[in-house]
Amino acid sequence: MQVIFFLATWMGLFIGMTGLIYPYYFCTASPGACATCPILILEHSATLDLHAGILLLYLIAFMGFIGMLFGRAFCGWACPVGFTQEIMYHVGQYVRPLLRTVDKSAKSLGEYANFGVDPKYFKYGILILIPLTSLVTGKLVFTSIDPIGALTASIPALMTGNYTTLDWFWVKILLLIFFFVMVTVVMRAWCRWLCPIGAMLAPTNKLSILHLEESEENKCLECGLCARNCPMHIKLPKNTRDMECILCGRCVQSCPTNRLQIKFLGKKIF
Repeated sequence: MQVIFFLATWMGLFIGMTGLIYPYYFCTASPGACATCPILILEHSATLDLHAGILLLYLIAFMGFIGMLFGRAFCGWACPVGFTQEIMYHVGQYVRPLLRTVDKSAKSLGEYANFGVDPKYFKYGILILIPLTSLVTGKLVFTSIDPIGALTASIPALMTGNYTTLDWFWVKILLLIFFFVMVTVVMRAWCRWLCPIGAMLAPTNKLSILHLEESEENKCLECGLCARNCPMHIKLPKNTRDMECILCGRCVQSCPTNRLQIKFLGKKIF
């Protein structure tokens, strides 16, 4: 599924737009298209323009509807950035043993760094700052420095001769390099700490129809396999409605007793 969505989304750069928001992807799924990129909608909403306000309502309604159905499942199954992170992390198995700051179990960097706050909350701060910085400056600040935008739009456009480097271009490239280093060292670090789309969808995990559930029929052996295999470092099996869950199913697959299940409308589907 990740490969299919990766190819389908990538092709969207060239074969046109559906007119729908990409609920798992941003900047710029279709360059310059405000109605498909949730980040551009947030930035333009800061202009307080009537049309931008309508787009903002569209964003809230669309993301809320998708979230109520699937929660953050798009992050685990469809997002090409998540797919890229998983590839880089697996490639990083040859690099991580050389890094003394991360042991062989690839623990979260948050356990080593004294942030003073859990780094998973950084993405909510970024989400709030996106429209605020545009309101104060009158510019698309996040789009100007977004490393994902560099990966998916700026560099491909530059290679085809359709992009002119701007003042913040090299900042964006440096942040892209940081992105690759970060996700090579820590599994899905962007999803866990920095992704504003993940921050948008995260609260819907509490109410989504598709969700992870702990079965009372099957016994928990307390083996800890579910928690160890979770790429989002959720404390399982109890926190099945955690806002960080991307419903990837690794915990379900690793459970020897089928204690954890993914359900839709109350019926087990995985």
